[in-house]
Amino acid sequence: MKSPRLTKHRQRKNALFFISLKIILRDKNGAVLLLKAKKTSTLAGYYDLPGGKIREGEEKDPLSKTIRRELQEEIGRVRYKLKPDIVAVSRHFYISKKTNIKQNLFWILFEADYEGGQIKISNEHVAYKWVRLTKKNIYTYLTEGSLEGIQSYFRRKPYVPPR
Repeated sequence: MKSPRLTKHRQRKNALFFISLKIILRDKNGAVLLLKAKKTSTLAGYYDLPGGKIREGEEKDPLSKTIRRELQEEIGRVRYKLKPDIVAVSRHFYISKKTNIKQNLFWILFEADYEGGQIKISNEHVAYKWVRLTKKNIYTYLTEGSLEGIQSYFRRKPYVPPR
C-alpha cells in the first residue's frame, strides 16, 4: 500500500479554540455596555463586552442559557431581550497569567436590548460604562478580540452616525 502523498509544506496541527459568547448590550439610546478590564487583565487599560466561555456541561445547552449565566455573573440580574441571530464573530489570543499557556478564543457576538435592572459588576472588572460606539471612538475603548468583534459588527450592520 502506498503511503499518502505529502504536500510541499508540512500540514500544521489544528488550532484549538475555546468558545466565548459575547453580548452587545444596547440601551434605549443605542449606547453599548462596556466593562473596564482589571490592571492584571490581558485587556488592561481597555474595556470588554459582557460574556464568557462555554463551560463543561453546557456544550449542548441552548446558547441563550449560557449567555444568561454569563450576564448574571458579570453584571447581575438585569433584564434584557436577546436577539437570536449571531451579529459578529472575532478571535482573541492571550497567554494565561494563571497557567502561562496560550489561549485561543473564538468569540460569537449576539445583540441584546437592555430593559432594566441595576448593573452590579463582578470582580472580573473594575467599572462599567455605557458608550455610544462609533467607527472612530472604538480604538479608545477596545482592543484585541472586542475591537475585532465590534469592527465585524459595524461591517455587517448599516452604520448610523451618533446624534
